This record gives sequence, structure tokens and C-alpha cells, in this order.
Amino acid sequence: MKTKALFLFTCILMLTACKSSKQTTSSNNNTTSISLTDTPWKLVELQGQKITDMTPQPYLYLDSKTNRAGGNSGCNGFGGSYTLQNEYGIKLSGLISTMKACPDMSTEKAFLKVLESVDNYTIVNGVLSLNKAKMATMAKFEVDQSVMD
Repeated sequence: MKTKALFLFTCILMLTACKSSKQTTSSNNNTTSISLTDTPWKLVELQGQKITDMTPQPYLYLDSKTNRAGGNSGCNGFGGSYTLQNEYGIKLSGLISTMKACPDMSTEKAFLKVLESVDNYTIVNGVLSLNKAKMATMAKFEVDQSVMD
């Protein structure tokens, strides 16, 4: 009887461990507990150029309940939808933006164009990279700790 109880307990423990590992996001054989969705992602690099000292800080948020994408592109807010495809595929579509006039719109325009062109992502060491095909990374993001705290 004790052996059956121990066996049952071990099975339950193993199933619980397997279930919790599925709630993580893995990328290139690196596993991280940071999720692509429901996480505020702060833009830190766009087409190889570092993004610093922008107010407001451009960011991206993917809502898993509604499959809606939204954020700020540096001056204007934006929104649209997203779909996840295959293991690491992503498609953002129908992006619309508010239309405030800002002193420098170049980063904003480039950011929105990149979002509409990417088709896959990776998350490695807490950095989200949005990519197009097998080309270089188009945009890099870090978790926005100011929102998380």
C-alpha cells in the first residue's frame, strides 16, 4: 500500500513539473520564464540603432486574451492585432496610430514599419528580438521593469 501511494505521489509530482515547464517561453534551446504575451516590452534597438532617452519610451504589449497588439511608438499610441504562427512565428496586422504631430517622427515611422514586416521572434536572456525571415534582427526589446514593479 505504501509503495502504491509513493508511486502515485511521484507521478503527480512529475506531471505538475511538466505542466509548469509548458508555461515558460523557450527560444533557441534557452528557456526563460518571460512570456511573449502579457509582458510590457520596451524598445531598446531598432534596425541596429540603440534607442535611448525617448519620451515617451516606445513599447509593445501583446494581450493574450484579445490577440491585440498595442503600445507607443515614441509620440503616438498604436494598436492592431497579432497572430502567433508555428513555433516562433508572429504576424502583426491592422496597425493604426494616433496622429499627433511630433518634432521627429523618423523613429516612430520606422518602428511601425518594422512591426508590420516582422514574421518571427526569439526571447533569449530576457531580450525579445523581432525578425524578418533569416535577416538580421529588426527590433530588440527588454521587459519594461517600471511597469512590472
